[in-house]
Amino acid sequence: MFNLKKYEQANELFDKILKIRRDFPEAMENKANTLYALKEYDEALIFYEAIENKKDYHKVLNNKGLLLHALGHVKDKKYFNLAKDCYDQAIKIKSDFADAYWNKSLTQLTLGEFTEGWKNYEYRFKLESAKPQFIEIPRLESLKNLTNKRVLIWSEQGLGDSIQFSRYIYKLLDLGAKITFDTSKLLMALMSRQFNCVINERGKGLVKNNFDFQIPLLSLPMLFNTNLNSIPFNSSYLKTSKEKDVEWLNKLKLTKQKLNIAITYAGNPDYLADSERSASLEIFHPLVDKANLFLIQKDIKKEDEIFLKKHPQIKFIGKDIDNFDDLASVIQNMDFVISTDTSIPHLAAAIGKKVFILLGRITDWRWMLNSGTSPWYNSATLLRKKFNPKSKTHDWSHAFEWIMKEFKI
Repeated sequence: MFNLKKYEQANELFDKILKIRRDFPEAMENKANTLYALKEYDEALIFYEAIENKKDYHKVLNNKGLLLHALGHVKDKKYFNLAKDCYDQAIKIKSDFADAYWNKSLTQLTLGEFTEGWKNYEYRFKLESAKPQFIEIPRLESLKNLTNKRVLIWSEQGLGDSIQFSRYIYKLLDLGAKITFDTSKLLMALMSRQFNCVINERGKGLVKNNFDFQIPLLSLPMLFNTNLNSIPFNSSYLKTSKEKDVEWLNKLKLTKQKLNIAITYAGNPDYLADSERSASLEIFHPLVDKANLFLIQKDIKKEDEIFLKKHPQIKFIGKDIDNFDDLASVIQNMDFVISTDTSIPHLAAAIGKKVFILLGRITDWRWMLNSGTSPWYNSATLLRKKFNPKSKTHDWSHAFEWIMKEFKI
């Protein structure tokens, strides 16, 4: 049931098992994991803390650390340090436990502890889910003597990650390296206009003998010893095509009677924490008649098609956008962007466009804690879910009220 994401049924099943046998650590752990999935964090913590002397106890500690990390977001910052303690205990039991190092890195980066965080972030390639590529090419470990050295930088993780960390390509080019950037086909046109280097479609036609070094894109912050005060190019670092800007201006037929706002509400549904970051199109209801809304994500959920049909004034143009080069020009023509945590706000902020990012209660490490600003993007405003006493849930109603007041919509 748990693997099928039928958490309510799984929870009932583990209750029945524990009624028969209370001292069943495997069932207690599964019960705790299920409660965590159901976001019953306090109750889940009780079960994790009750587990003792279980085989593979380091895995229990790792899962408990994940829970404490979540509590750090939704309850109190002190839980982040408790999460790190759990990961350390797990590592003490099993010194090569990559999951604990990796999860500890996410907590450290969330707290702005970049020096140690970047080091532990390297353990991602020791996880079963992420294997290193191009290992036959020497890894770039130093910034010395890079003049005319042929360096392969390869994208990893999502499109937003590729956009966010592509800024480091400029820094390697400044050191005289000859760069090949291996990235998604969707980003090739956009990246080709930014960097004086070869842009290669991910994994195609690369010959290992053509390179002196290789490095995964998200290892560049560690290589450059990045801290909160040394993040490069946080104003803007990508440029749009002037020709495409004009082309899309003509296609969009914008009016000045109302603000023109690009919107997105959902990203990749296969992303592990998608429930925390995606929403429904209906969240934009307060703006429907007060601004010109342009939905720029590629796909929409079936349940949102009904809302879109009821509100045809929302222009769904995402289906007509073929790549991120066009998408950048669409965004450039807007007054600003409102988006959940997808690749879209990364693109908007990278070209310097004002963007309001709607964040859930538990956020990705890069958005850090509590702040309404981002050290990575000067033009981004972070709007986190808050408790709404009317609905008795955490939502973004306050965010839309603030935007409407700020722009007199």
